[in-house]
Amino acid sequence: MEHYTDKGLSKPDEKDIQILNILKKNSRLTNTEIARILNLSEGTIRKRINRLMETGTIKRFTIELGRSYNEAIILIKYTHSEKLAVLSQLKDIPGSTYEISGKNDLAMLVDFHDLEYLNDIVDRIRSLESVKDTETLIRLK
Repeated sequence: MEHYTDKGLSKPDEKDIQILNILKKNSRLTNTEIARILNLSEGTIRKRINRLMETGTIKRFTIELGRSYNEAIILIKYTHSEKLAVLSQLKDIPGSTYEISGKNDLAMLVDFHDLEYLNDIVDRIRSLESVKDTETLIRLK
């Protein structure tokens, strides 16, 4: 992981890995609760989490939606000279964007509660000037 050596920091140790595993299971736990589980002080947990965030090991805290929501993958083709513009514009649309290989350039994972909402998202993507084509796949199970 180059970002550690670039900043002169060490790689995550065993305690950092334990903290990450706890946060993966439940990111709502407080530093005090994590400290209690690992038999460390709250301050130690706070400092370690801050360092993991500063080094980019933790990029963000998020939630996992229950099955009352559905998932779709929107495959996107764009004009290659406009890659940065497309990526920048997609940041304003809810979902996770991934660069992929194959016939398409990007895949966007979107959570939706009804087809009207999903159609709105697809329309927003299609309205971007450099987007040439989209294909929407809805997760069935």
